[in-house]
Amino acid sequence: MGPRGESLNPIWSREHTVASLKDNANVATVGIEMVLAVTIGLLAGQALDDFLGTGPWMTVFLVTVGFGAAVKAIIRTIKTVKRQLSEDQAKGGARPLRVTRYERRWS
Repeated sequence: MGPRGESLNPIWSREHTVASLKDNANVATVGIEMVLAVTIGLLAGQALDDFLGTGPWMTVFLVTVGFGAAVKAIIRTIKTVKRQLSEDQAKGGARPLRVTRYERRWS
């Protein structure tokens, strides 16, 4: 322990724990994003089908677009995680994963 009671091991420090929890939460939001993309596509497609009288075609199209958005969210998160892991390995140390909402932009 340090003079003020803080841990000398950086792995167990409060900052490391908070950063790790934030990173895990940012990665976990991909699941929510996937569900919302498909659900919005489904609801919008049904509303357009009712309004336009086009049968299931708008629903099928917009659900497909929702699945595409979900796949894009997964790919974007995987690329971010891979890049961060390679940066950490190049530095020679294991740092906590840093996926921030600012890195999750439409490309």
